Amino acid sequence: MIMCHQVQDLLKSPENKKILAGGDIMVGLNPEIGHVLMAYEDLPYAYSWPLSEGRLVHVHLNSQPLGNYDQDLNVGTISPELLDGMMWILKMHSYQSWFGIDINPVRMAVETAIRNNIDAVKASIDRINEIDDESVIWAANNPDKARGWIEAYLLRARTPHPEKLSPLPPLKNNVGFNY
Repeated sequence: MIMCHQVQDLLKSPENKKILAGGDIMVGLNPEIGHVLMAYEDLPYAYSWPLSEGRLVHVHLNSQPLGNYDQDLNVGTISPELLDGMMWILKMHSYQSWFGIDINPVRMAVETAIRNNIDAVKASIDRINEIDDESVIWAANNPDKARGWIEAYLLRARTPHPEKLSPLPPLKNNVGFNY
């Protein structure tokens, strides 16, 4: 993000200066999940910063263990909760641009890999669209009244049979949290 600002500050062309003066950006980012995680960055935050400045121009999706080398594994196969967290951040910022898949399908046909990865993105978006955003945001902003509620809620959102778990404690009219 710092580089984006520094590059823009170096632009001298009157046409570029006019674009920048109008509030548009000239330098944006295309972070790849693998590279973000190789650097031990927090995935949702790594996308929220460029989103907050209108500089996220593309999303580059795959999976990656922390650190290591760029493995380009299938989307959501490692730490799918990170993918969901990133997708939620995209939703909260009304991201409407491109999704790209950066994978190296060495153990399956390319067509199968593409289908699986598109399905992984769709599944994550479906999970995120089911989230009660208002309650999550309220609980995050009122931790003294909702300790553990977000964790309990998200656990239930990710399981196919939440009815088999203990009941989700209610957020009572966003006033207090009672077990």
